[in-house]
Amino acid sequence: DYNTIVTRLESTPGVQKVTSADDAIDAMIALRDGLQVMFWLLAVALGVAAVALIANTIHMAIYARREEIEIMRLVGASNWFVRTPFLIEGAMEGLIGGALAVTFIVVAQQLAVDRLADLPDWINLAIEKDFLLRQGTLVLLFGVLAGLVGSSLSLAVHRTLRS
Repeated sequence: DYNTIVTRLESTPGVQKVTSADDAIDAMIALRDGLQVMFWLLAVALGVAAVALIANTIHMAIYARREEIEIMRLVGASNWFVRTPFLIEGAMEGLIGGALAVTFIVVAQQLAVDRLADLPDWINLAIEKDFLLRQGTLVLLFGVLAGLVGSSLSLAVHRTLRS
């Protein structure tokens, strides 16, 4: 909290006056909060788009393999035996999408650090490896989850249309 910093600076011996730009700081905080909400909404929209894209891809795969599926059903294959390959395919699509996203983020971050290397030392743009590992793992897990959700939706729609 910047008010705490101002109070500490004012109570420091030898400091006569502390001038703070409260209005500018409040405006920057409001801008940050607005951007944060906007990016969360964008992330949700992209997640929904990923699920829809994967669901459509799985639906096309089901359509392309409809004769094979029918033969499997005729010889007594269980629903899980028929559905599992499509769930795995959706999970793999999500994993590949997540891996591409993580790769893009790491490369973009490194390019930004390299381009802005001439900035003063107190401006540190480097991201800790531990943070990148945690966030990258989360992105991959969300990719797999989106793939499984998309596959499940597509399988549910296909089952409904078949009935």
